[in-house]
Amino acid sequence: MTSAVLDRPETLAERLVRRQLSRLAHGELTVGGDTFGRGGGLKATVRVRDARFYAEVAYGGSVGAGEAYMLGYWDADDLTAVLRILAANREAMDGLEAASPSCPRRCAGCCTGRRATRATARAATSPRTTTWATIFSRSSSTRR
Repeated sequence: MTSAVLDRPETLAERLVRRQLSRLAHGELTVGGDTFGRGGGLKATVRVRDARFYAEVAYGGSVGAGEAYMLGYWDADDLTAVLRILAANREAMDGLEAASPSCPRRCAGCCTGRRATRATARAATSPRTTTWATIFSRSSSTRR
């Protein structure tokens, strides 16, 4: 069932993702036909196969992006280049890990339908919550 009410969150999610991508300073990433970044070496293209990609990334951060990839919502011409560009721009991408204005993680479940508890809220806002920085710092340390 499609309605204007159901389409609105995806539109908002798309704007949130594009706003974060507009902050890319290293490399060039094309997502859904729009190019972000200032060039400088790495280039990659993300093909959005399903509009739910934006909601997964906007509200789920790096975990949501990974789940959207597994669900086939997006693919890339060079997945390694996409991940390297995002790692090089981890400060810009950390905004996707933080609470968004429309879906604060402190509620810890409002988007998933789970009941929020003090423990889940604490876990969702914990500095230990997975971020691009921790994912890529681990992968770079294993290459040495």
